[in-house]
Amino acid sequence: ISQSPATGTSVLPGTAVGLVVSRGVQPSVMPNVAGEPRAQAESEIAGAGLVLGAVTLSHSADVTAGSVMAQSPPAGTELSPGAVVSIVVSMGPAPVAEGEGEPVDADAVRQELATAQASADTNSDGNLSFAEASAAIPGLTQAVFDELDTDGDGQLSADELGVVEDSGCTGCRGGKGAFSPFGWGKIAGSLF
Repeated sequence: ISQSPATGTSVLPGTAVGLVVSRGVQPSVMPNVAGEPRAQAESEIAGAGLVLGAVTLSHSADVTAGSVMAQSPPAGTELSPGAVVSIVVSMGPAPVAEGEGEPVDADAVRQELATAQASADTNSDGNLSFAEASAAIPGLTQAVFDELDTDGDGQLSADELGVVEDSGCTGCRGGKGAFSPFGWGKIAGSLF
């Protein structure tokens, strides 16, 4: 690039000459953009003289949606100006599909529905539809309802819920109390 002394200067034999040698184009350094919002990361990458290539979206429970989860190449890597780099941007936690997540105990759901049958049976037909059951137990999935609906008729009967109609007590295995329509029938039968 340059020399010292300058060209054409007279010097004595054995005089030291200084040279500045080119290392080529000044490299760009990959900035650390992990954890930064996407727009800020894109700005820093462009500011470093690099070109953003692939932007991949992925779910992450640890990185805020819209922020950079990973980058390639790693921060601090020297690259030729204009080199193409990539980032992975978080979409936030993955959604939990129906029937996934926490395991559901069908027996516990059966017991809870049996206990709530009298109040959940809004049309008083003695059965619980999926709508009535899911109103009584928010978050009830169709899969659990279908597991309990052993005859497949789309209704949960007292038998399917294990309700003992002649138990005479409310809450005993979910049985209807003496003052339910079933209980009144038994009381009336005993009186006459």
